[in-house]
Amino acid sequence: MTRLMTRLMTRRSIATLVLLAGCARDPALDALHELKDKACACRDQPCVDAALRDLEARTKDLEKSDHPDRARRLGADIMVCLGRARDQAAAAAATDAGTGDAAVAPAADAVPSP
Repeated sequence: MTRLMTRLMTRRSIATLVLLAGCARDPALDALHELKDKACACRDQPCVDAALRDLEARTKDLEKSDHPDRARRLGADIMVCLGRARDQAAAAAATDAGTGDAAVAPAADAVPSP
């Protein structure tokens, strides 16, 4: 019984490796994933500005992607992260300025998370 199980597990493992090897990576999506990670880590306005510049520079990646729907979703996710970071930066600036108003209204163009 164990020999049969070993054969089945070996065959299943080989089949999985073959499938994974056949799945080509999309460099455009990889670049957008990296940018999303960077954008979602932003906590201040200079970081938001740099991420926006990177997003503008990578708009061609959105067009080149083999999966345009995924690329558009990633672009939208990036914008949500940047909107939140911008709001956090504005709240921190308002608090630092001594206004004591830490509750800054969210940006009008910020998209709520699903």
